[in-house]
Amino acid sequence: MKVYNFDKVISRDGTYSAKYNNKGREIIPLSVADMDIPVADFMVSELSVANQKGIYGYTLLSDDWQQVTAQWYQRHYSWKVNPEHIVFCPRVVQAVSLYIQNFTQPGDAIVSLAPAYHPISHAVEVNHRVLLESALLYRDRSYEIDFADLEDKFKTACCFILISPHNPTGTIWSEDNLRKIASLAEKYNVFIISDDVHADFNFIKKQHQTISSISSYVAQNSFIVHLRQKHSIWPDLKSPILLLLMISVEKSLNQLLLQQVSIILVISLFLHFSVLTAMVILG
Repeated sequence: MKVYNFDKVISRDGTYSAKYNNKGREIIPLSVADMDIPVADFMVSELSVANQKGIYGYTLLSDDWQQVTAQWYQRHYSWKVNPEHIVFCPRVVQAVSLYIQNFTQPGDAIVSLAPAYHPISHAVEVNHRVLLESALLYRDRSYEIDFADLEDKFKTACCFILISPHNPTGTIWSEDNLRKIASLAEKYNVFIISDDVHADFNFIKKQHQTISSISSYVAQNSFIVHLRQKHSIWPDLKSPILLLLMISVEKSLNQLLLQQVSIILVISLFLHFSVLTAMVILG
């Protein structure tokens, strides 16, 4: 097995790096999820081969991408997913916003744990829904959910946005935590959106567990947002968001996502690489 050189320093000068756009200021840039290390050699090689063709035309997803994705979840999370329940969306926040816009009403209450990744929380308010934040409790150098407060907020909410593992605290929710959330969701008929984009940054011995695998209610009243580029260190190539649907509104949301994709196809400079990255990671 090749030893990876984590000490190699690569200059980001002249690359318009979002992380280092304040060069010269005395700050430590920790706000951008950019790991400052190059991707694996085989990924660079695959992209180089594609790059040599010199054509960056519009690209479709491969015929078997859903099956390949389902196999990934089976191998890595022991989670059996119906390939037909996997659809494409270019980005996480757009997927969350599409659900909010089309399956909730202005003024509806949506719950999130706090602190939380701001763009997702902002998606609630910018779409004129009421954001109910349940503050995490900090005890013994770790964060935990205040389930009494969470239940109180579930009583008036239609939807709960979970981030698992949690961003920004890095907390990996235990199976007991997930079961309690699932039980409350069923009790108060709350739909769950789970952002699992950091699932592969899991440094404990247990596999990542999605909340949709916890109960039959959640399996039918949730979707999981996931993507492959986070742990593969290429966020700017926009590899596809894999939206796992287990809900009765699947076909409607799928059509909305397809409309969204058709718009983004026109303006995206990186879609050609998006499919290539998906093929390299999932293949």
